[in-house]
Amino acid sequence: AQGEGFALFEDTIIEKGQTRTKNFSTYIIPTVRDVPEHEYIILENPEGTSALGVRGIGEVVMVPVIPAVALAIHDATGVWVRQLPATPERVYRLLHPDVQ
Repeated sequence: AQGEGFALFEDTIIEKGQTRTKNFSTYIIPTVRDVPEHEYIILENPEGTSALGVRGIGEVVMVPVIPAVALAIHDATGVWVRQLPATPERVYRLLHPDVQ
């Protein structure tokens, strides 16, 4: 869900050097209704150098999400999203550059 949030929802707005997205009423993150159902496959592979034999996986599963979303939008519309998040408004502006 975190990668989907970066790709589709989360946007830090800065105006005149001041952050305008200071809380969750203005900094939108995905909820359970925004994220499709996932299937998880867990493979045990202990990490030998950490104290508990564990490893982090959070960042690894986030990496492919943004390019996958950008490619899906391109496949569906023919336009490339080059600014995140890829909100419906941004995609609409890419499809209709003459509309203000």
